Amino acid sequence: MNSNALNPMLVAHYSDRPTSAEAWLVVDTFLHGAAGGGIRMAPDLDETLVKQLAATMTIKLSIVEPPLGGAKCGIRYDSGGADSREVLNRVVRAFAPFLQTCWVTGSDLGTDWHDVVSACREQAGIPHPQFALMKAYSGQINLAVEEGIERLKRGTSLLVDQSVDLTMSNAVAGWTVCVSTEEAFAAKGEGMQGKRVAIQGFGAVGGSAAKFLVERGATVIAISDEFGAIIARNDTGLDIPSLLNMREPPARKVLDRNQIRARYDYDFADRDAVFYLPVDALIPAAGSHISLDLQRVQARIIVEGANDPLTENEEELLHKRGITVVPDAIANAGSAGLYGLLVLGNVHVTKDSILNSLREQVGKMTRSVLGRMSSPPRRVLEKIARSQIQMRIREGHAILPNGLTAEDLQNMESEHLHIQYRMSSPYADVQTSDVR
Repeated sequence: MNSNALNPMLVAHYSDRPTSAEAWLVVDTFLHGAAGGGIRMAPDLDETLVKQLAATMTIKLSIVEPPLGGAKCGIRYDSGGADSREVLNRVVRAFAPFLQTCWVTGSDLGTDWHDVVSACREQAGIPHPQFALMKAYSGQINLAVEEGIERLKRGTSLLVDQSVDLTMSNAVAGWTVCVSTEEAFAAKGEGMQGKRVAIQGFGAVGGSAAKFLVERGATVIAISDEFGAIIARNDTGLDIPSLLNMREPPARKVLDRNQIRARYDYDFADRDAVFYLPVDALIPAAGSHISLDLQRVQARIIVEGANDPLTENEEELLHKRGITVVPDAIANAGSAGLYGLLVLGNVHVTKDSILNSLREQVGKMTRSVLGRMSSPPRRVLEKIARSQIQMRIREGHAILPNGLTAEDLQNMESEHLHIQYRMSSPYADVQTSDVR
């Protein structure tokens, strides 16, 4: 939601003295007293990008239940560094008051889910990264915080596919990417069978998306990781189940080339080659603001698996070329939707119940947005999102942070932590004066 990307309610900036790392916690807006967004770590992050990611989270969380505002934490540091986990721990400790009251988080690019859970428990003193979500809604849904946390633990750890060691927390974003892809073809009157797909990234999102797409009848002809692209030489596509088992620990997002060369006659190319292949669908699922030569793109459909892989201007130029772009705020809404389902307690904690519920939510929104193709899909989605948020504010959903006052925020300031904030939402119909 670019119109508000530079107008967030809160920006907390932390400088890590033991290293050169910097971190920003940006809350685009609070809703129901809380905001949600994961923790990303990369050496090229800056405050502007974190603000844009937080604004995208506002859109994403407007189309799933329960209502939350959008946030994002970005750590400018190399996630591959030997001390990256210690940096994560110090950032979580610095932002602990938000985690204890109003910020709902999880893992993102460059961070590991289990490391985030551990950091929240050991550095912030909370039992789960989604603690603030349970705290915000426990009274309304008559579910004790402890019971809700237990549902979250059981739901996120559900085994989705034992053969590739895939759990629910690592599967849901790829699942909703698959759902959006199928709906995008359906909007053209086409099915998934035999559709040629290229995927940038083969981690939690790209890898699970590849698995689900193949199961739905698509042919994944190319994937990439940080070391390059792997491209099938024939129409049978890549052996996705086997490749998933060749991903190297601990991150499981890069592939063992020696194993691949020993078993398959695949082509190896520059990692950007996946963007320009003659495919039916392209799924960018690794990193924000990728460098893309729009005129060389041959895909008919682009489904954004990563957060903000394309700028709004790039999406509009692709739309003018007749290329359908499904925005990330719909396509990778799986994690946000999963947490909401588990917290509200209105779904059985089983694989099929969760995946079917997410299919219904994300499928419905994809159809709604793609049904108005006279405008670029993101513009349509932003209009829907703004309407949803304003309706909820009018219904009385709190736009101030749970458990934190302006005085609390002032008292959190230190040599290493600086906070800018205002006690008004950029989405409210009537703005109040800035506090600071």
